[in-house]
Amino acid sequence: IFTKVTQNVRMCHSVKVTEKIDDTTYTVSLGAAPSVQQRRSFIIVMNSTVNLLKTGSHQEYNAANYIYWHGLKSEVRKLLHVNADKTCFIMVENRHSSSQQAACQLLMPENTIDGFVPADCNDIYERNCPGESVVLYQEYCKDLPYLSFETALAAANGSPDAVEQGLFSLASAL
Repeated sequence: IFTKVTQNVRMCHSVKVTEKIDDTTYTVSLGAAPSVQQRRSFIIVMNSTVNLLKTGSHQEYNAANYIYWHGLKSEVRKLLHVNADKTCFIMVENRHSSSQQAACQLLMPENTIDGFVPADCNDIYERNCPGESVVLYQEYCKDLPYLSFETALAAANGSPDAVEQGLFSLASAL
């Protein structure tokens, strides 16, 4: 629900595991709204394959490799913290050198998203992830319509089907 990444921020992030392929590979549905204008927005969803990884000298899986947004290359995100009751997770974006400042995301499950960030998570997030935070999830996100990436792309390009469904005007208004 929070991120230290402040460039090209999309709102209303969501992730849902849709298939367990094996013990370390999953298919997930990733969603984000391309606009911060809540009355004219929608959530674009795309499927991505997530591979769990062990980095460095870790004996347990501590990272995930996946494509976060259509057209981008896959990235490794490391798990910095998960609290005991699994109501908060902190992921660190892949850094290309140790001198880069950590860019983190603080994530919470849907059933806890409207509550408070647990104190231990907030402390770890603030201590390890310096800089300004952006809130990625607002209550209005629950009410936004979902579009597949392909449907949103067709709408943005003005395909006849998208125009007929009224999606082109929605996408072009953003």
